[in-house]
Amino acid sequence: MSIQHKVIVKAWVEKDGKYLLAQRGNTEKHHAGVWSLPGGNVENEVSESILEATLQKELSEEVGIEVEDKMDLIYNNGFVKDSDGSHVINLWSVPIKIDTILG
Repeated sequence: MSIQHKVIVKAWVEKDGKYLLAQRGNTEKHHAGVWSLPGGNVENEVSESILEATLQKELSEEVGIEVEDKMDLIYNNGFVKDSDGSHVINLWSVPIKIDTILG
C-alpha cells in the first residue's frame, strides 16, 4: 500500500499581539466549523514558488488578503494521520505584516 501525502500551507498573521483565525465552513469535508489559521492544500503541480502561490491564493479566497511580499517558510516535520488515512505535512509561512486587518 502506498502512503499518500498532503502538503498544507497556513499563514500566521499577527498584528499588535492579535492573531488572525478563520472559521472553516460547516459543509467542509474535514474539521467543519473549526477555527484555524487561514491556508489550504497545495495542488499536485511542480513549480518553484508553489507554496507561496498557494498561500497567496488561499489568503485571497478565504479572508480577502492580498500578499505581494516574499514570505519566509518554516515547517513542521511531524506527520499527522488524516481521517482518510493519508499523512499530512504542515508548512507554515510567517510572518505576514498587514496593516489593513485586525484593526
